[in-house]
Amino acid sequence: MAIGGRYITCGLYDQYLDLIGKVTPGAGRTGNELPLIMMRNLHVIGNCIGLTSDLEAAAREYETGKLKVMIDSTFSGGRAGAFLDRTYNAPERFGKVVYEYQ
Repeated sequence: MAIGGRYITCGLYDQYLDLIGKVTPGAGRTGNELPLIMMRNLHVIGNCIGLTSDLEAAAREYETGKLKVMIDSTFSGGRAGAFLDRTYNAPERFGKVVYEYQ
């Protein structure tokens, strides 16, 4: 990637293996990526949602029961910190963690 380049990603390879007690394979991240990104002034943009129309279609399918989603827990109000903690730090989490905006 060129200096000042931009890479758009949706997650990292095997990013959750350590949460389920499995060993990360030799291929993939080396731990040296962040300094390289900073030295080359790269922009890394991550997004797992897609286009607005993709999210709208998924919401319609969920509402009609066509798309089954396992919900682990739901947070709202001033519980944004608890939402983030459950989303990224709870190894026993099973399903999506939802934050409802009011």
